[in-house]
Amino acid sequence: MSGGGSPTKVGFDSSVRESDETDLQKVHRLRLELRRLERNRELYLQEEETSRKQRQEIAELRAEQERLLRTHRESESPAVKTVSALLKHRDKLDEEIEKEKQTQAELQKEIMIMEKKLVEMRRGQASHSHKSHPRDIQKAIRTTQSKLDRSRAHFGEQMKINSLLRKDIELLHMQRTRFQQLYRKLEKVLQDIRKDIAEVVDKSATAYDAKVDAQTKTSMIKEKAVKDLAQYSAEMQELERVIAHEHQLKEFMSTKNNQRASMDYGKRTRRRQEMKEQRKADGGEETPDSLKKAFQQIQELTGEDNLGKLVTKFIQGEERNFALFNYVNEQNAEAERLKEEIQQIRNDTEQLNIKSRQQEQESQVALKQLKNQLQECKAQTQQYEAQADHISRVLDQVKTGLDNMFKTIDCKLGQMGGMLGSSSGITDSNLMTYLGMVEQKASELLTIQAFIKSKDPENSSDLEAVAPFLLGHKPDVQTHEAIAQPPITRHDYEAEDSSLIDEADRPLTREEIRQHIMRKSDQDKDESPHTGGSKEVKTPKSSTMSSTSLEA
Repeated sequence: MSGGGSPTKVGFDSSVRESDETDLQKVHRLRLELRRLERNRELYLQEEETSRKQRQEIAELRAEQERLLRTHRESESPAVKTVSALLKHRDKLDEEIEKEKQTQAELQKEIMIMEKKLVEMRRGQASHSHKSHPRDIQKAIRTTQSKLDRSRAHFGEQMKINSLLRKDIELLHMQRTRFQQLYRKLEKVLQDIRKDIAEVVDKSATAYDAKVDAQTKTSMIKEKAVKDLAQYSAEMQELERVIAHEHQLKEFMSTKNNQRASMDYGKRTRRRQEMKEQRKADGGEETPDSLKKAFQQIQELTGEDNLGKLVTKFIQGEERNFALFNYVNEQNAEAERLKEEIQQIRNDTEQLNIKSRQQEQESQVALKQLKNQLQECKAQTQQYEAQADHISRVLDQVKTGLDNMFKTIDCKLGQMGGMLGSSSGITDSNLMTYLGMVEQKASELLTIQAFIKSKDPENSSDLEAVAPFLLGHKPDVQTHEAIAQPPITRHDYEAEDSSLIDEADRPLTREEIRQHIMRKSDQDKDESPHTGGSKEVKTPKSSTMSSTSLEA
């Protein structure tokens, strides 16, 4: 008996040693994998430091963007060069973020490979768990699992942070697009206003130059008119003085001549009579005696003895009188011409003043119109800004209410989480997606409620009202299809579950409703351990109620 039992004992010991050797080899492989994971962890920490620097740079870019927006609102000065530099820097950061995403994807693949290996190792250990369970191996496995869980939790947090950063980058991209559109519109309006102002300034400058020239010409014409008038007045006074002197001399000579004529009228009459008689007697011929008598008569009248001087004085007097007559006529004609020129200058001056006043009024009207247009543009800008602020506030209120409703009805993102980027916030891009999910959740809750009522025998009278919900019909409420706007990434997301679309498009049978509710509860249970570490996720009340009602 003793000889027969020894080989069995030796075989058992050898099998124990072989199992120990295999376990040691597994532990050795696990340690190697652990070292590789630690190296990957160090690389991941370095990449995380790079991500932190990138986040810091993004924060600096946000501050720079706010400063540029504030500067643009205050001074309305273009900052195209600064914006282009920031955009280049942002593109560089996008490239670095893409590289970081690639690194994280590789790490995720490695983690998934390690998880598969651990699952296989667990299955292998479960196959021969009846043989031996060394404490060292179990301890190493637990340590590795804990490190792996911590790495997965940390990786999940980093993915969440990266999704938040991706949302921020998308928001910055949208803000940049809106800013560029608004900037181009305002720049175009500003260019038009500047062009109109330049045209009005040119017209005003031209009108002002014409006004200055007209005023200069008017002042010169006025000065010339004053000088000509003064010269004309002096010449007229001189001519009036000469004419008055000549008139006085003429009156004096005529008076003296009349006196002398009245005194010698009788003598001259007699002499003339005698001379006529003598001429008649002489037969009409002039004789020296008659000429002497005539000369004596002229000598008596003029008091001049020399005949040559007498003739010369007579000729000079006639010439002087004729010259004075011509001079007076010329001065009268010149005075009339000067009066006509002065009147023409006055008319031209008045017309120039009227034109300058009209041009000034036109320039003032044009400037007033431009000012009114500028005020209207400013008022429209303020109105648009107020409308934008009001719309932003309304959107914020809608987002807040939608977020509260999303949390109240305990709606799960599921496969939409990767498409939306993160389940912790609502943005303008994924607002309609969240609304569609809330609508879908409400439809599911109504379907569950209708199903529960249909199971209650006391509410059998309400089957007609419950039937539309059981068949998948929605109440007569105007709905809108939610168009999901995924974030801009380099990854191509997988298609969503086709059952969500099919259930919204066609009515469901009772068995399909049961399967759908059970599948939703299973999905909620499966999602709970993946939310991070040891955190527990509450199962929606609706899913719990539906599962309990179905089991009943």
